[in-house]
Amino acid sequence: MSWLPNGPKFVFAPRDSSFRRLSRRNEWGAQGLVARIAIEPGNPTTIYAVVRPAIGNVGLFRSTGAGTPAEDWISIIDGLQQGNPLIDPSCVAIDPVTPSTIFMGSCYDGSVYVSTNRGDSWAPRL
Repeated sequence: MSWLPNGPKFVFAPRDSSFRRLSRRNEWGAQGLVARIAIEPGNPTTIYAVVRPAIGNVGLFRSTGAGTPAEDWISIIDGLQQGNPLIDPSCVAIDPVTPSTIFMGSCYDGSVYVSTNRGDSWAPRL
């Protein structure tokens, strides 16, 4: 089994860039709906999005370029999900006083995780 990323960038990045159609929905079979968005206070170019695809692999992504270009979106919970694939992000919040601190809630067990470096690493909030 291999780890395949999914997320917002696939909505904008078709396999064949010359192919045109009205909707790119499910072009890669890995897109999902954006369920939650959080924008960093004082820095509107940093955006977090909880993405819920039609089938599995719920993710949390960060963009530091206001969401464009599409390649700017990166998954920030791969490490957590590789350690425990049942972690299921349901919400994201940013500390308004210390915006580098973000919180993520998981549907799986009601856990809350905290990151003090904008999602580069995570720890359970006790």
